[in-house]
Amino acid sequence: MTFNKKYENEPESFGLSWIGKKHAKILAHTPPQSILQPENIKAHKNKEENSSHLMIKGDNLEVLKHLLKDYAGKIKMIYIDPPYNTGTENFLYEDKKHLTAQALAGFKRIEIEEAQDLLKDFNKNETSHSAWLSFMYPRLYVARQLLKREGVIFISIDDRELAYLRLLMDEIFGEDNFVGLFKWNKTSTPPSLSNKIRQKYEYILCYEKEKNAQIFYGGTENGGDMPLLNEGNSIKILKFPPHSVHFKIKGKFPEGIYHNIRLLDSLEIKNEGLYPHAFKMEGAFKWSQEYLNKQIAKGTELIVKSEKFSIRYKKKGQRIKKPDDIISKTQCGVGTNADAKKELFQIFGLKNMFDYPKPVSLLKYLINFKVKPDKEEIILDFFAGSGTTGDAVLQLNKEDGGNRKFILIQSDEKIDPQKNQAAYRFFKEKNIKNPGIFDITRERILRVKNRLKMNNNTDNQIRFYSLKENPE
Repeated sequence: MTFNKKYENEPESFGLSWIGKKHAKILAHTPPQSILQPENIKAHKNKEENSSHLMIKGDNLEVLKHLLKDYAGKIKMIYIDPPYNTGTENFLYEDKKHLTAQALAGFKRIEIEEAQDLLKDFNKNETSHSAWLSFMYPRLYVARQLLKREGVIFISIDDRELAYLRLLMDEIFGEDNFVGLFKWNKTSTPPSLSNKIRQKYEYILCYEKEKNAQIFYGGTENGGDMPLLNEGNSIKILKFPPHSVHFKIKGKFPEGIYHNIRLLDSLEIKNEGLYPHAFKMEGAFKWSQEYLNKQIAKGTELIVKSEKFSIRYKKKGQRIKKPDDIISKTQCGVGTNADAKKELFQIFGLKNMFDYPKPVSLLKYLINFKVKPDKEEIILDFFAGSGTTGDAVLQLNKEDGGNRKFILIQSDEKIDPQKNQAAYRFFKEKNIKNPGIFDITRERILRVKNRLKMNNNTDNQIRFYSLKENPE
């Protein structure tokens, strides 16, 4: 048998390769070519340090690079729902203009004519796997640097790019840091368009920055404590009998409003432990007085951990439950795409405000895996879209008195007046010229914040930034 000498000494290795990979790596290491500027410079001078949440308009790769200065190694969780490779989107945005035939010829060590042919095919098929991977690589590479050592990333994806994304994440994060693949039940009525199978799932790929022994918290089964308050429940008064509530704080507390409850009796807590007197509180409690009394009789522990008085409960014999690999309404109480559209309708009063939104319950479920309310952890979403991640953070903070913070990044992609008429008309009526997706993100977060009646203290302030061209 004879061999072609051209390939005789060619090195072999296992990995993912595609047209434009070296270009994507260069983009990942190129410094930002813009400046990040607050929308209201005067208002930010005194509030910069203490403000809570960030919303940033602009190309997410540029923004991620800017965030490295102040947030490298500080993000606890990232969730993204990137554009899927459906055969219609342009994934490269402004990235493609840097990929020249000369650069491609140098990367692949080929003649300029061959590079021109490759580039012609590449640009003609911007929805190819190569184009999608070239778009995702630099963003994921920079995102990893933003995560804490114990940080985690969740990525929503469909089956078209799942296999390639898994290999890409193995390369960037390391295959040992793969946590799992979750299947989200996105619809209760899957379409019957295919004569093969009916698709009702999307996937959520999960990686840690560094492998660790921390477990994911998927709720409780007969474990951990849970909030007794739940935004959306009717306001009611509960009377807590003597020796029924365990306080982990001490001091004198006059009657009045504490975060999201009203204390109806003055308390003097001399020692941490069970409070010896009866007292009443008013709030959006999950339980009735009758059910509370039954739970106390069964040995359920009631706990107050902070001066926010966000009371929690732990049923006797409970233990931490690990998450299921299937995320659905029946197993986890997580909604579908249809539920997400209902949520947007409740906020905006319009149908079809956004294509394929994710439900708040999905993000709340994922956030609770790793981000607990007792710490000021940061959750990043750099494909913010309709703003579901920010909505979920605000709701969780309201429910349990937590102080989680979000950073939302959304490009200035314009709303198509033909494909998304409802959203386009909505913002045109608000006298916004050339409305974009970021306008949806911003409007939703501000409306949710107002609906939850969250005050404007430093925990709840939102800073708005935009990318600007570097004048130099």
